[in-house]
Amino acid sequence: FFFSSRRRHTRLQGDWSSDVCSSDLYPVPCNDHLNVVINGEVDANYVVAIRDLSGRILSQESVSMESPVQSVTLSTSSISAQMIVVTISGNYYVETHKVMVQH
Repeated sequence: FFFSSRRRHTRLQGDWSSDVCSSDLYPVPCNDHLNVVINGEVDANYVVAIRDLSGRILSQESVSMESPVQSVTLSTSSISAQMIVVTISGNYYVETHKVMVQH
């Protein structure tokens, strides 16, 4: 099952009819990995970035949507126990989650 993380959605100016997206993250809190499930448009491209609270990028991965629901697993084993910010961004869309890493 999915745990809700604290999230914020932002729509950027542009074509509002395209790039409809939402995402879920689990497990929250995470240990050695974090699963990100993106619900978006087929053929759209997204970037999933993990940052620390100072904004430094700890990990980043590109996701090309081959189906309306795409899942990606990110390793968090090399990230020390801390609060991280996970950002899913695409064409005119940004979604931000705060997740605790625990080891």
